[in-house]
Amino acid sequence: MAKHTKQSIIDLLNRNDLAVGRAMVVLYNRQTADEQSDETTKHHNGVGFSAYAAHSGTYFARWVLDGRTLTGKYLDRARKIAIRHAGQLVEEANEKSERMAAQLRHEAQVIASEERGMGHFQFRWFCCGSARLRAPNAPHGGAVRTRAVLS
Repeated sequence: MAKHTKQSIIDLLNRNDLAVGRAMVVLYNRQTADEQSDETTKHHNGVGFSAYAAHSGTYFARWVLDGRTLTGKYLDRARKIAIRHAGQLVEEANEKSERMAAQLRHEAQVIASEERGMGHFQFRWFCCGSARLRAPNAPHGGAVRTRAVLS
């Protein structure tokens, strides 16, 4: 699985406005609970928003969490904050990729072991992220068992 780099995250932030909003939420979630409630940086631990961005970043993250989209000067400011914190975003993106890969490996092992126990079924992958077991002579679409691989 390809690792994200700081430059790949910066490129994404520069071309995708929704990624900027998501970055605000990711950084907000890295703040401690007291930092989130006070909209400040109290613990200088290199995690979450820096002191200069804590108030604005918290505001932007809450805006996005309420289902709204950042636009105009707010989007521009959020983009600058996100780019400045790109190192943390790389960490989060790579951790998420590894968690998803581990989940997929585990699910594939579980399905494979179930398939071995049902020797007369065929195992098929579908692009939607689910695995489907189908009897060899079943009509097209005659799924016997479907298991979601990604949650």
